[in-house]
Amino acid sequence: HAHIHREKQQIWRDLLFFCVYDEPRTDLCLHKNLYLANVHHRAFKRDGVQSIQGVDFILAVGGGSVLDSSKAIANGLANPDIDVWNFSLGKAAPTKTLPKGAILTLAAAGSEMSSSCVITNAETGEKRGYNSSCNRMNFAIENPVLTYTVSPYQTACGAVDIAMHTIERYFCPGEDTYPTDSIAEAVIKSTRKAALDCMKNPEDYNAR
Repeated sequence: HAHIHREKQQIWRDLLFFCVYDEPRTDLCLHKNLYLANVHHRAFKRDGVQSIQGVDFILAVGGGSVLDSSKAIANGLANPDIDVWNFSLGKAAPTKTLPKGAILTLAAAGSEMSSSCVITNAETGEKRGYNSSCNRMNFAIENPVLTYTVSPYQTACGAVDIAMHTIERYFCPGEDTYPTDSIAEAVIKSTRKAALDCMKNPEDYNAR
């Protein structure tokens, strides 16, 4: 909330009109922002009526869950006649989206640099993702200082997230993958060292 307050103050200073969605649904569980119901409730449609009017840009301040939610919201607003869940099911594809940017507050999933959007449907128990050029951020601000206040637990979770996404590509079929395998191994080792350094000193700029 401190980061969001600071961004709001900056926007006010620049005399830009904005609305804030920073309080997740209380009836959803951990990682609330990542849930389909939250996307529907916040910015897509509520009781058949568009809940946000006149929005022409979305700024995501947070980690991967917030960023993926912003992608789904941007696609939903730009394609109001299509349920965003149909994008995840592969029944439809977004043809347009709203401009969006990211201010990262957690090093983890890498959503700020990917064309992927992963959303969970709590009603069906499904977690699905899809790739689209519409999911690309127009810009991403990655300032390590903004991660200084991340708890040791969430810092560790972020490090594991980085490692797991790397391992997914490490254990893949194919021969002669030594160069990319070596890069993956270096990423995992470097991430482990950085995470341990962050545990010792949360304000280690280079480690963050």
